[in-house]
Amino acid sequence: MMPVVGVVSLFRDNRDDAIRIADERAKWVTNCKILHICIEGDSKDDTFALLKSINTLNTIVIKHDQKVPRYGSYVIPERLKALAELWNIGVEEALRAGCHYIWILDSDIKVNENIIGRLLRHNRDAIAPMLLWEGTHKFRDTWAYHKDNNNFTANPPYHKAYNPNTPFHVWGAGTPLIKSEILHKGVRFNDMEIRGFCDGINKLGYKIYVDPKSIIYHPVPE
Repeated sequence: MMPVVGVVSLFRDNRDDAIRIADERAKWVTNCKILHICIEGDSKDDTFALLKSINTLNTIVIKHDQKVPRYGSYVIPERLKALAELWNIGVEEALRAGCHYIWILDSDIKVNENIIGRLLRHNRDAIAPMLLWEGTHKFRDTWAYHKDNNNFTANPPYHKAYNPNTPFHVWGAGTPLIKSEILHKGVRFNDMEIRGFCDGINKLGYKIYVDPKSIIYHPVPE
C-alpha cells in the first residue's frame, strides 16, 4: 500500500506562497500519496480563498482565526503558543485522515521535487532536511536545529554533529518528517513550539535525524 504523507503548513497574509505551492508541490516526485493540510488564520488578504481554489493538489484547508498580533520571527512566548495551537490542529487533521507520515513544513519554504521522496527513503523515526537561506550556504533555523545543548550556527560546518555525507542525529529540527506512530503516542506541540515537539519525540525514545543532502530554502527578506 502506498503511504500517505500529510504535509502541514500554516498561512497568514501570504497569498504569494498560496499561489506558489499550487505549482511547486504539484511537481514533487515520490512514491506516496500526499495530503496538503493548510491551516490559515487571521489573514487580511485573500490567502484563504486562494488556498481553497487550488486544484493541482490534494488539499484540506482549515480556517482558524486566533485574533492575535502578527509577530515577527522572534522566540517569544505569545508567538510560540499561537503557532503550537495551529500546528496541533494540522497534526490532528492528518491523523484523522489516516496519514502514515506527517511533515511539518512552513508555507514560505521552497522545496524541490525530489526532497520528500529522499526523506522517506531513509526510513527514520523523524528526519528533516537542511534549511538554508535561499541562494546561500547560511543556515536559516539556528533555534530549532540543535543537539547537546548547542544550536546550529549560521555558517558551515553549522554544528559539531554535522556530517556532510550521511544523516546525522540531532535533538531538534525545524521541519521534521515524522512517522505517525509517534504522534499516535501523544506527541504534540507545546508552549515551546517545535522545540517542545521534538522534546516529546526524544522522551519517547525515538530519534531525529537531519539529511545533509536534502536542502530546502527560505527566501531572504527584502
